[in-house]
Amino acid sequence: MGEESEDKAKKRSVVFVVGATASGKSDLALSMAKRHKGVIFNCDSIQIYSGLDRGSAKPTKKECLEVPHHLLNMIGPPNVMTTGDYRRAFEDEIKKIPIDQPVFLVGGTGFYFQAIENGLYPVAKASPKMRKQIEDELQQEDGAIKLYAELKKKDPFTALKISLNDHYRLVRALEIIRTENTTLTEIKKKFATEKAPPDFRLLKIGVVCQREELFVRIQKRSELMVQSGLRQEVQSFLDQGLGAWPPLASVGYAQAGQAIRENKSDLWLIEAISTGTRQLAKKQRTWFKRDPEIFWVEDEQSKLTAEKLLATFLQRRLDEP
Repeated sequence: MGEESEDKAKKRSVVFVVGATASGKSDLALSMAKRHKGVIFNCDSIQIYSGLDRGSAKPTKKECLEVPHHLLNMIGPPNVMTTGDYRRAFEDEIKKIPIDQPVFLVGGTGFYFQAIENGLYPVAKASPKMRKQIEDELQQEDGAIKLYAELKKKDPFTALKISLNDHYRLVRALEIIRTENTTLTEIKKKFATEKAPPDFRLLKIGVVCQREELFVRIQKRSELMVQSGLRQEVQSFLDQGLGAWPPLASVGYAQAGQAIRENKSDLWLIEAISTGTRQLAKKQRTWFKRDPEIFWVEDEQSKLTAEKLLATFLQRRLDEP
């Protein structure tokens, strides 16, 4: 009876390893997962797609053999994975992992981490009919401007957070308004008062890389992407008529597409990717720095402290009140 009660009291241990792109978080997560016999779950919105290999910095085959990796190469074109899709995939996949085995969730996609920790806003699944209607409006003359004006009128707070050029989020916000007769702002307010805590124990570790070193790492990664065939990878999608596939608008792939269309040199492409990646890294740092629960690893000393913190965290087998 006591053993059964203990099993019911146990909660899974999940470790978020977050930070800016190219900061070294994947290396830290890999070493921690190896040491503690854990598994790694991808939390990068591009690595989930099959076929996007040269520009996504996916783990190598060797790394996947050293530690089991999950939520990689899940879907391919022309499909798109939403944050809701990701959370559902996470919930399905984590059930396959023994409860005593730690899960390291690694990446830089803040919305995905937020969905795993806090749950999802209770919005209806995308309506293909309504979405097509809005997308058709988007293609008309000044379509984006007119749709954005509608969003500003009906949900001004959400409009402040969405760029006129962010067509995916613009369409989704209007789809919610027209389908559910409410706004995303109202849904978020209600959700904030009703959300339940996660059903797992959570530790958050963030990786910081000094600005100069980060820029060097980004430059080297950009060079490797181009040298390994990023341009050719993107060209293959264009040849299939997939130029409008949303993941191809991500950093690296967007610049490669522009280089192909405008016949830019590899040197131009490397610099364009580096610039875009530095901008992305700044946004990611800003996002994660808002969370006071993240323990930041900035040097070897703090890395040792993080290791001790992790070991203590994983030793607590029972949920504490």
